[in-house]
Amino acid sequence: MNGIEKAMILAAGVALVFSVAAIGMTALQALATPSGTFVVSSGMIAVMGIIGMLGLAAFGLLWLARGTRTK
Repeated sequence: MNGIEKAMILAAGVALVFSVAAIGMTALQALATPSGTFVVSSGMIAVMGIIGMLGLAAFGLLWLARGTRTK
């Protein structure tokens, strides 16, 4: 496994973890809102989502770099 493939695994892990965290926090807040309970700030959810999207973008760029590399 070369360096690009290792970086792809890391980027995919970041994308998966942070995206799932953002979705989970959103669901938790949505379930708690009817009772008036404040669980997670919207800023925290946005930051998690943005980091997840950056991980996905990095994975995509690395995928393209891997595909264009000559052997």
